Amino acid sequence: MPQSFTISASAPAGNGNISCPRRCCTTSPASATLAPAAGYKLSQLTDNASDVTVLVVSNAYTISSVSANHAVVATFLKDYGTTCGGAGECAGGICADGVCCNSGLRRPVRGL
Repeated sequence: MPQSFTISASAPAGNGNISCPRRCCTTSPASATLAPAAGYKLSQLTDNASDVTVLVVSNAYTISSVSANHAVVATFLKDYGTTCGGAGECAGGICADGVCCNSGLRRPVRGL
């Protein structure tokens, strides 16, 4: 009989949702679907405390072969062009003139 493992998914700060199967059998793949709230984007995704953000494709993360329990945690921050009160709120890390900016810009570009 195949062994099954638990997969937990959470977005503790809110601002979006993450969903994935709760249980999975040995060596089966499991996918997590990410859905940022309007005006937000994924800032970081961890799997068992390891950063796997670069493995997210089209708002989905796949564990190719489940062989242990997994805790998948998503962090969503404000997207570029969204009103902000400080850089910690912004995915790009910069809040200029009350608007989240890309890290390469000093001021928000408006009207483009």
